[in-house]
Amino acid sequence: MPYKPPDEVGDYGDWTFGKVIYNGGRDGWSVAEGTWCEERALGIRWNGGNTGTVVSFPKSSRRAVWFIVPTELQGVVETVARMMEQLRRLRDRV
Repeated sequence: MPYKPPDEVGDYGDWTFGKVIYNGGRDGWSVAEGTWCEERALGIRWNGGNTGTVVSFPKSSRRAVWFIVPTELQGVVETVARMMEQLRRLRDRV
């Protein structure tokens, strides 16, 4: 599966998608917040790219899904993802 926009990767199993925190675009990665088993959680994934060699990941039964970030890493991942999103927005304005 080539590029899959992160806002199109929705609910699956016990994961309920909330919103994208950081979107690295094609050939990048993304972080989203949502719930896992009814608890707030973060998900992370590779978006994929334009070529068949860079595919979106992870997948389950050929469907794009989110990898749930372990609780111990969520604070760091969220902080860095929000900082990177702010930098991306600043670069886009220039």
